[in-house]
Order: sequence, then structure tokens, then C-alpha cells
Amino acid sequence: MMNPFTPVFGAVPLYPAGRDRILNDMHKAFLNWTGSPDITSILIGPRGSGKTALLYMIGEEAKKEGWIVTDTIARKGMLEDLYQDILQQADFLDPYVNARLSSFGVANVEFSIERNEEEKLNWRSKMNSVMQQFMNLDAGLLILVDEVIADLDEMVDLAATYQLLRQRYPKISLVMAGLPSNVYALLNDRSVSFLRRARQHNLERISDQDVWLSFRKTVEKGGKQIDEKYKDEIVSTIDGFAYMMQLAGYYIWEASDERKDISKTDVRNGIEYAKREFRIGVLDHTYLELSDMDREFLFAMLKDERYSNLTDISERLGKTTGYCSTYKKRLLQSGIIEEKCGKKFEFAIPLFREYLMEQIDE
Repeated sequence: MMNPFTPVFGAVPLYPAGRDRILNDMHKAFLNWTGSPDITSILIGPRGSGKTALLYMIGEEAKKEGWIVTDTIARKGMLEDLYQDILQQADFLDPYVNARLSSFGVANVEFSIERNEEEKLNWRSKMNSVMQQFMNLDAGLLILVDEVIADLDEMVDLAATYQLLRQRYPKISLVMAGLPSNVYALLNDRSVSFLRRARQHNLERISDQDVWLSFRKTVEKGGKQIDEKYKDEIVSTIDGFAYMMQLAGYYIWEASDERKDISKTDVRNGIEYAKREFRIGVLDHTYLELSDMDREFLFAMLKDERYSNLTDISERLGKTTGYCSTYKKRLLQSGIIEEKCGKKFEFAIPLFREYLMEQIDE
């Protein structure tokens, strides 16, 4: 029996959990592309929250309605990659739309066509000609961008050009995904301030009910059974995190070997393996990116059973609330902590509290 869980980058789960509302909103946007606020959307979440898989699923929703979907990762050369991918996918496009007749021979009936130095055209000019053909055929284009970063000129060029294209050719959509800190940095760029009006989808923790339903259905789809009595232990480990669900599921399945019924031992062993991999793949990287003061702020949170408030943290650190609020904002934007009602906040990443306690002990 093949393992049905997929804790690998870019893989789409058999039964995605907790994202039905976003997918439903996006599907409606591809039907009502003139007025839906979701037509320009940004997925915001920490590592492992399922941003990349959700981007793919949004693309599938667009394809159901006949849209052409192109995708890229924010990096140097991304604009040309997008353009070439659109040309390859949209076979109705005229590749000589920017061409001119350069020569003509009567005797041998020879002529040649040049692309009018297309490589010298900027991305906006290329996309204008593409979208004119899309509009003539009532075709839609969805652009997906993963791993958004603000300090990339091409990222800003894409966003700025999209705004202009959207005014002329409304059947175009842009959906981006990125870490909170990177997305907020992009939104603060004045040249693309219109993006602040884009629909922001914060990928919060998945509910325990949705986690267990997806987990159990995935196990059963693979041909095994798991008892309801293991629900609490599995759900508490996953803690609403999309990547952790795939990771725990994968190792629990592997621990059960060829047995059809998953046992208590399988669950325990699988969870231990998953925690180890989560530490290497997520927690270590997250911790290394923190500044010294970020870490001090988080260490101060450990004294609270769950929720913290800024006044207590400030007192523990011997700093003003104004000073500490800067670091609170940084950690919120990084997706490391999340705010609850009443301005209280807690750790947003599973197992990170335990991880920090280990750093203190060392």
C-alpha cells in the first residue's frame, strides 16, 4: 500500500483541510471576474502553512472555468519565464503579433518575417499584446507567484504592470503567496500601494475537526484504518499546521508497515519521527533567522501558560511597551506569533514553545 501522505514541497494533499472557504471564494472570482475582490489575492502564512499547495489548487479552480494558468517563484528572470510559459500554453496566441515584413522576393516568391526585435520590448509591451488577444477571444489569465519577496525589482514590475493590465483587460487575475514579513514589506512599497486593496487570506491554524477529518479520510483512502481513540494525540501534535499533518501522517503510516490497522505504537513512533523532521525543516531555520531581541521577547513569553500580553513582556524585559511593540510587530509579521482577541498573543508555530525551552536549557 502506497503512503497517501505527502510531506514534500509543492505536493497537493489528497484531502486538503480547512481551506474550503478560500477555494470557494476563488472559484466565484473566476466566474465574477469583473467585481470579485478575490481576483487579486495574497496568501499569507508561515512556513508549512500550505501556501504552495493552496496556490496549485487555486490554479485548478481557474482551469475548471477555462482560464490559462501560469506560475512562477519570485526570482530573477521570473517575468520572461511567465511570458514564455503563457506563449506555450495559449496555443491560440499569434506568435507574430509584433512582427513586420522585412523582405520580399518576386522571382522566387520568397519573403521573411522578423519579430520586430521582440526581445527589446519590455514586459508590459509584451503582455499588452498577449492580453489584447486574450480579450478578443474572451479568455482569462491567472498569474500565480510563490515565495514573494519585496526587494526584487521584477516582483515590483509585475505588480505595477498587473495594475495597468487589469484596467484594460479585466479578465486577468494575480494570486501571490509569501511569508508574512515578505508580503508586508511588498505592501509597504509605494509603487505598488494598490496591492494593499488586494484580498489578504491569512492562513491560520486549521480547526481540530478539519484536521482529523482530513487525516482519517487520507488514511482510509490509502487502504488502512485508524481508531478514533488516537484522535486527540494526533490532533494536538499537528496543532492546525498543514505541513505537520502531512509529516505526522506520513511517519505514522510508515510505522504501521504493511498492517492494515494503525496501532497506538505506530502513532507514538510516527509522531516522534515527525517531530524530529519538523525541527530540522521548520524550527531550526525559524530560530536562526531571529535577532537577539526577537529571541529575548519569545523567551519572555515562555513564562505564560499560553497567552501573553505586551505589558507583562515589557516588565519582564525591563523595556517600555513602545520598544517591545516593535518586536511584537516583527514577530507577528513573521508568522511566529499570532494575536488573539483582547490583544493577547501566542506562538503560531507548533512545537516552537518546546523548542525554545530546549534552547534555554542548553
